Amino acid sequence: MNKQPNPDRSLIHFMLRAQQIAQQGGRSDRGYAMLIVSLVSIAMFSMLAAYMTMTNLSKSSTNAYVDGTNTFYAAESGLNKRAQQVRDKFVNYSTPTGTQIGGTTSVISAATISNCFTVAPGGTPTSNDFECRNYSFRYNNNIAASKTSQGETVINEQNDNRNSINYVAYTFVADVTKYTGTSTPQTPPTITIGSDETFGGLRAQEYQYTVYATANANQNIASGITSEETAAKDREKVPPSMLPGDPTLIASYDSKLAAANAANNGRATSNTNTNTVLQMNFKSRIIPIFQFGAFYDGDLEFNPSPPMTFNGRLHSNANMYMTAGNATTLTIDGIVTAVGNIYSGNPSLVNGYSAGGQVLITKSKLPTVTLALPANAAPTSTAVPVTSLSPYNAKLKDRTTPVTRLTLPDAGLLSKLDPNQSDGIGEYYGKADLRLEMYPDRAVPFGFQVISSGTGTTTTGAGVCSGAGNVFNNTTTSVNTVSVGRGNYSTAKCNDLKEGQLRSLMQPVLVRPRSTLEYTTFCTTAGAGTAPQTSTTPVPIAIKISTTPTDLAVKERILDALALTLAAQS
Repeated sequence: MNKQPNPDRSLIHFMLRAQQIAQQGGRSDRGYAMLIVSLVSIAMFSMLAAYMTMTNLSKSSTNAYVDGTNTFYAAESGLNKRAQQVRDKFVNYSTPTGTQIGGTTSVISAATISNCFTVAPGGTPTSNDFECRNYSFRYNNNIAASKTSQGETVINEQNDNRNSINYVAYTFVADVTKYTGTSTPQTPPTITIGSDETFGGLRAQEYQYTVYATANANQNIASGITSEETAAKDREKVPPSMLPGDPTLIASYDSKLAAANAANNGRATSNTNTNTVLQMNFKSRIIPIFQFGAFYDGDLEFNPSPPMTFNGRLHSNANMYMTAGNATTLTIDGIVTAVGNIYSGNPSLVNGYSAGGQVLITKSKLPTVTLALPANAAPTSTAVPVTSLSPYNAKLKDRTTPVTRLTLPDAGLLSKLDPNQSDGIGEYYGKADLRLEMYPDRAVPFGFQVISSGTGTTTTGAGVCSGAGNVFNNTTTSVNTVSVGRGNYSTAKCNDLKEGQLRSLMQPVLVRPRSTLEYTTFCTTAGAGTAPQTSTTPVPIAIKISTTPTDLAVKERILDALALTLAAQS
């Protein structure tokens, strides 16, 4: 069998042979031969050293790249996991609460994440949505190939902890909303959504949050533990009657695990290997739905009707079906948005209509220009999707845009009683500053409450703001009827209008000057109001306020008189 030549041995033979030749015959040039051999030897060893250095650099670069890539993905995983938790708060129609990391007076930035390095990964999250929450991710590059009984090759991950690395992702949340005022709970700014966005032109309250995440690299999980050591360690868990594990292998397992844990603790404290910091900025908008002319959480269908012009926005969280009546026109003068598809026709109709109807979309104003939806020969049996939206000048938007699905509050939030709330009160009802409730079976068919700041009082009896009986949980004592979600206003009190005041709401209040004094007091601007009657003709039932838009003082005085009249009712 031929053996591979040993380069070190060949080099020594070459040098000895060169020295022997130089010494033969006593020639005077033997010193030059040795010099040449020495130079060649130095050059070869230099090349070898350079090659080894390049190899080490390449290996270090590769390891750094792999480590950086794994760290990035670990940080990104932690970022996405934490962002989902924040999103879930808004899906449940609430907002993140708690104390921000670093204090409310500190400048929140990526560097703030250093506060999270001493927090152990895992654990049960608290009610503080801004706290540090850290997650462990394991990377294992140890795989092996095996064959099944059918001869198929299967690649399996080996869980014997060889070449395994544990990455810890550190995360926290920052509230970067630009609140208006200093009241608590703080009010987010009200914005007008940009015209280039799906719901452009609508008013919305906008919350802004940033999630930060980084990852700690090279958290060893006892690298080097062999399968034999793992098997010996596992034998400690079996009954004593079975063969115990090799003490030497168990000791080796424990030693390697202890060394890895010590290294992990040191890295977690110093965070010397952190090389990736990520952040995710996102917004959450609360859009009042009364800004829509029609809003459907499911499919929105237009049935054939007489000629009609619909002024206002249309939105469907599903599909939208549009149909006009026999030879009539349905004109939509507003932006139409659908999370699903927009169709011409409505197959669910039971009455037959001809195809002569036409649906027009107002694509521009001044001058008004409309464009018809695609023609449908059988609008009551087929639905033709609108496949090209560009001709409608962004007045039609569907899933191809795409259109964001708007999340609606559940019914409990809108009701007086909500069993899902800790205090049993519907969230909207509890947060309302003013409540007007209808009671058809009462002599005064409604109740009117105003929520004001102050300390609530413990009262009993039915029909009072802070009482029992028909109030919420039917207890005999109740400090107030304000939801705990109302923040600092949970100690507010309710002011009920008296019966006389409630009865006055059942009748119109007419404000009209009946004397020269009233006219000069409330209608001081020329042309405002109507002079008092001088004849015996009845006073018309009307209110005449200045038609000048800037005449606010006169309008305010008349409204003050209206309030005074209401409060003065017996």
